[in-house]
Amino acid sequence: MAFRGLRRFLGALALIWALGAGGAEASTIYTYSFSEDYNYSLGAGYIYPAKLTGGFTGTSDATGHISLSTLTDFHLTFDFPPGGVPGLAFGTYAGAPDYFSFLIGDASGSTLAFQSPLDLYLLPSDETACVGAAVAFLCSGGASRGVVATSFGIFARSEIAPSVSLVTTSAPVAATPIPGGLLLLGTALAGLGGLGGLGAVRRKMPA
Repeated sequence: MAFRGLRRFLGALALIWALGAGGAEASTIYTYSFSEDYNYSLGAGYIYPAKLTGGFTGTSDATGHISLSTLTDFHLTFDFPPGGVPGLAFGTYAGAPDYFSFLIGDASGSTLAFQSPLDLYLLPSDETACVGAAVAFLCSGGASRGVVATSFGIFARSEIAPSVSLVTTSAPVAATPIPGGLLLLGTALAGLGGLGGLGAVRRKMPA
């Protein structure tokens, strides 16, 4: 009977160990890049093409999105052609945006939404870049898919969704803490050993 009780006790502790170890699994880290075509005007009837490019890194929140609370890296570059020569409206930003949301696994770019500072060197003050759902409700950009807003109004617009590409995923190995059940197991086994020894002594004693 004592052996059967010990087996049940050890089985319960094994379950505690499994639950404790499972809770220590690390979250997958996702890194994406994106690009979106824009047009801007400096007056005199000329329309200039430009691109907003950048990248972001983060983990999933409870809804399956990378959100502002799970974002770990974010950066933008505006009007920097593939040839490597900055355009007239060149600008950059790196740091935390004001708003961010992206559904992990989205390959169309339709769920990418953010509001971010953007410093265009052509203009004297900081500007704001808005993409996706943030365009209408944060930047007053109407139905455009992307805008660069300045103190005097909308400077550049995009009418197409950004192209988003998954760059890397990584799941770092988290240090698994020793569950309390395992510590309890050691204590219990030591106690059982002591009790076993005591029983043996008692059996040797004369009645």
